[in-house]
Amino acid sequence: MFSAGDTVIHLTAGICRIYEIREEKFLDKKQPYYVMHPLSDSSSTLYVPVCSGEEKLRRPLSEQEILQLLDRAAEVDVPWIDNNSLRKSAFTELLHSGDPCKQVALVARLHRQKEYLHGIGRKFPVGDERILKEAEKYIHGEFSYSLSLEESEVPAYILSHWHPASV
Repeated sequence: MFSAGDTVIHLTAGICRIYEIREEKFLDKKQPYYVMHPLSDSSSTLYVPVCSGEEKLRRPLSEQEILQLLDRAAEVDVPWIDNNSLRKSAFTELLHSGDPCKQVALVARLHRQKEYLHGIGRKFPVGDERILKEAEKYIHGEFSYSLSLEESEVPAYILSHWHPASV
């Protein structure tokens, strides 16, 4: 269970701070909710039922956990799917899995494909660019918070600690 004042990672909103835990009534059901705001948008308020908090919230990774994650992510194979519709579905599922290891591997795969396409004079698909930007938003937000870095410094940090077996 989390407490007021805790910083957490929300499955879709990214890094948030819990401001309070209070009873709310939604859909004729009264229960305790975590009331939180994304650090990137304090004007938004999220309500997460305490009973489902373990499914939708987790603590931010520590620096050691981030380094271990980068090692594991370098070994995760995210295959390229030629069919745009199937690729969008599969990549969106990875993005919203809540698994930062898969998200980092997805970003790496999308960057490799983007570089490949640019190298042969083709454009990177808009849908893939959207998924890439959303995944980077999650990763950069959490890494920035956990490592006390500016978000703009996160890509260089990742590259300096990224050791894939083969690219």
